[in-house]
Amino acid sequence: MSELTLVLSLLIAVIVPRLALRYLQPILMPTLQRMCEQTRSPGEPHAADANSGPEFWWRVLNVLAISGSMLLVLTFGYNDGWAVSLNDFLRRTLWLVTMGVFISVGTVASQIWSRIPRTTAARSATAVPVGHAAGAVTPPAVASPQAVAQALPGAAS
Repeated sequence: MSELTLVLSLLIAVIVPRLALRYLQPILMPTLQRMCEQTRSPGEPHAADANSGPEFWWRVLNVLAISGSMLLVLTFGYNDGWAVSLNDFLRRTLWLVTMGVFISVGTVASQIWSRIPRTTAARSATAVPVGHAAGAVTPPAVASPQAVAQALPGAAS
C-alpha cells in the first residue's frame, strides 16, 4: 500500500488546491487586475496585453498552492506502508494539503491587504450602519440610573 498511498496523497495534493483556487478565481482576478492598474506609473503607456500582470500572479498562486501542498505531504505524510489505516491516511493528507493551501492563499491575501489604500479602510470604519440615517441621533447604549428612575411611572422626584 506504500505506492498507493504515495500516488493517492500526491493526487490529493494537486486536486484540492486546484478546487480551492477555482473557487477564488472569479473574485481574485478582478482584484489583481485593479491592483496591477493602480501600480502602473502614470506616464507608462497601457500595455497591449493588460492581463499579463494578473495572469502572472494567478499562476504564481497556483504553483505556490500545489507545490506547498505537495511539499508538506511528501515531508510529513505517512511512509509507514501497510501500517496505516485509510482513515488516518486521508485525515493527515487532507490536513497537510489544507495547511498548504491556507499558507499560500494567506500569503497572497496579506500582500493584497497591505496594498489597499488606508483611506478605504478609514471610510469603511466610519460608514453609517445599515438601517441608520446619516446624521441621525442614536440613543445611548447605557442609561444612567437617574434617567431610568425618571422614566419609570410613579417614580418619586
